[in-house]
Amino acid sequence: MLSPGWQFPESPNRKNFGFNNQGVAHFTGDRFRNVIREVVQNSLDAVEDETLPVGISIRQEAMPVSVFAGESLREIVDLCIQTAKVPTDKPILEKIAQDLDRAIQTGAMPALAITETNTTGASDILAAGKEISMWDALTNSEGVDVKAQPDSGGKHGIGKNAPYNVSSPRTVLYSTKFKTGANGAVKSLFIGRSMLVSHQDKECHHYTYEGYLGAPGFYPLQDDAIAPAFRRDTPGLTLYIIGFNPPEDAADWQTLSVAAAVSNFFHGIVNGKVVFDVDGKRVNADNIRSVVDDLTGIEPETRNFIVASSQPPVASTHIDGIGTVNLYLDLSADPEDNRREVALVRDSGMLITDKLPSMNLPGLRRESSLPRNLKGFTAIVECLSAKKPSLVRDAESTSHDQISADNIQDEKRRSYARRQFAQLAQWLKGEFQSRAKGEVESRRDNADELNQYMALAGAAAAGQNGFAGAQIFISKPREVESGVSATGTRRGRRASVIQIMDEVVDGPEDTGGNSGQKRKSRRRRQRTTASLPNAFAGLRFVAAGNDATHVVTAIFDTPQRELRGIKLVSVGEDGGENVVGLKNFAEINGKRVPVKNDTLRAIAPAEGRGRTEVRFHTQEPVAKSGQSLKSFDLKYAEAKA
Repeated sequence: MLSPGWQFPESPNRKNFGFNNQGVAHFTGDRFRNVIREVVQNSLDAVEDETLPVGISIRQEAMPVSVFAGESLREIVDLCIQTAKVPTDKPILEKIAQDLDRAIQTGAMPALAITETNTTGASDILAAGKEISMWDALTNSEGVDVKAQPDSGGKHGIGKNAPYNVSSPRTVLYSTKFKTGANGAVKSLFIGRSMLVSHQDKECHHYTYEGYLGAPGFYPLQDDAIAPAFRRDTPGLTLYIIGFNPPEDAADWQTLSVAAAVSNFFHGIVNGKVVFDVDGKRVNADNIRSVVDDLTGIEPETRNFIVASSQPPVASTHIDGIGTVNLYLDLSADPEDNRREVALVRDSGMLITDKLPSMNLPGLRRESSLPRNLKGFTAIVECLSAKKPSLVRDAESTSHDQISADNIQDEKRRSYARRQFAQLAQWLKGEFQSRAKGEVESRRDNADELNQYMALAGAAAAGQNGFAGAQIFISKPREVESGVSATGTRRGRRASVIQIMDEVVDGPEDTGGNSGQKRKSRRRRQRTTASLPNAFAGLRFVAAGNDATHVVTAIFDTPQRELRGIKLVSVGEDGGENVVGLKNFAEINGKRVPVKNDTLRAIAPAEGRGRTEVRFHTQEPVAKSGQSLKSFDLKYAEAKA
């Protein structure tokens, strides 16, 4: 059975450790999401039967203080409080002491149990070529990866630290069962691990920050020596997070668990690689859509990714070092839908990232790198390494949410990764261009294609809009030169600059018998034009409503910086410009915003939106009787750098 209590190894060199443990601190950003992501990733890496899904059960239970030696742990915490070297650690330790005191009084402490099925468990048997077992890497190592498969998700050996961020006493218990390979025999192991601070006892013996609950000598308990509460019936691993402490601003831990599971493992769920059971609520391929419909706070992109995952891949290729790459693609039928959603997932169905900058693919590092003449689309890039060493795995960051060739230590493999990632980016661009190309191209380049969105196009009928005989046309804005609208203002206007250029001039043939020509250099000053980024790239206008010129909609590429003091300008046939009188409100992407003195205060960047739509409501028709309206334009007074 359990040893008398928690054991902390002595520290002969008297090295001090505080709570600022880097392995634990690495996962403090979104604590609970990181727990689900890291724990389930490890489970998927240890799948036993790949024809069946891995099962993940997440439940909260009252853990009796006696079974995790809570009183013994409380005594250690008291020593930590008395001898802690870092002043900021003492308030944390005092809070742990209060929580343990409360648990001792009531007899139990809340614990979150995460149990996996259809996995091999964490074996203490050394795999071929390994010096550390999976069990020791999990419970008694730092920065060590000994996953059996070269394509395993975890590679830095620190993901196991994530659960300590949601444990009040920073304590986790581990129970595993695995097959030994000898005639179907199985073996069970149990150990507790607590990560506090270094401390001293009354005899001034110095102890390290990390303690264990198990057999004497810091060994795990085995088989029948394990308390019945921790024994598993089947192979696999169970984690017990003692003193489970969910985020204070969360509605409930169940909703957080489901949201984290769906957001990170939607592709694995849809493709039958993993099934979740969160406090009795099942999430699988059959019901994931209805589950998501009931969730609040789920990103719209996640819903779109689920739809894309549910369809067969539209294309596949093989790239050496990466493996088989499958492309799942869902195209939008809405001509105004400009989404550009791309997710990168690994073999297990876990999301690595859905942000192009985090993929770091050469030539495809941002949305603007994509071909512009595309329909709205959602894409999933699935990289299958077929159990071989994967460049994608090697290039992942420690938090497994981005890839970069720079993360690869070996210089030759790093250079190789850059070439292969460039090949992947080129293939993806070609597939997007060929499969998502649609009417968007003609709509952007031909203003006549906008007619389907206009209530009024071409010449207005006599007497329409409150004046007679006015010719009202909605057309393309003026030509764009060097990527900058010729009608830009201030920071959008082209600027004349003086450019010093070196020029080599050929002279007459050398009369001294030397072959060749004399060459001389001279410097000349050349006036040229330099362009600043176009604030309203791809600008187009739409007139809508019964009285067309009372509602004018501007559609343009979402700006990369905030623009201020925006005005709508009407441009006549003679080139004359007039600021359009506006009502006291406008609409940006459907949201109502105030307008003052005919000026829209600001347009801010909108992450994830390829295009921005602004609806201006005018005070009166913009064309006067006897005038002809050529086009509209947008101007801004200033822009933040």
